Amino acid sequence: MNIILWLPRAIYKIYAIMVFVVTFLLLYPIYYFTLLKKKWHPITIEIIRFHVLAMQILGGIIMIVERVEKKPIQKPYVICPNHSSYIDIPLVFRLVKDYFIFLGKKEIENYPLFHIFFTK
Repeated sequence: MNIILWLPRAIYKIYAIMVFVVTFLLLYPIYYFTLLKKKWHPITIEIIRFHVLAMQILGGIIMIVERVEKKPIQKPYVICPNHSSYIDIPLVFRLVKDYFIFLGKKEIENYPLFHIFFTK
């Protein structure tokens, strides 16, 4: 069974990576300029939310949110995605409606395209 599913999964992974790379590179100049001033950071968050929505639509990702219990959220708070896939971090932008920032490990500052999200 795994041998049968290997090829479709590989094709989908390549397609999903291409969707991310192309949309990311198209939006990168906008990310760069909206991160220049701190007062524009909420605009960046909205652009990221649009980017994630585009990736969901183009990638065929359906997100179902189930809430067992509604509790009032006291600010500040920490959200800890479990990194079970590459899409869980971007989906946090679609789930959390408040303005927030991510913390990342120091090595991200050395990643050419992603460091702007952690150093600006």
